[in-house]
Amino acid sequence: MVRESFGTRLRRLRELAGMNQTQLADRIGADQRSVSRWECNVAEPGVRMADTIATVLGVSLPDLLGISHGTETK
Repeated sequence: MVRESFGTRLRRLRELAGMNQTQLADRIGADQRSVSRWECNVAEPGVRMADTIATVLGVSLPDLLGISHGTETK
């Protein structure tokens, strides 16, 4: 199984939230160029910015970062 890159995940979540790059950038206090660079995997946001992005997109930070929670056992 191929792991989804951060940029691909960010774009998918942004589109699911019904936002374009400019709208996301405005909501998180960044510029559209930064969002584009993240989605193209040229750069990644810092932890605080990633947390803000996750909040705006309505997802958890681990989900935005693609961190697997593993399997829960009872």
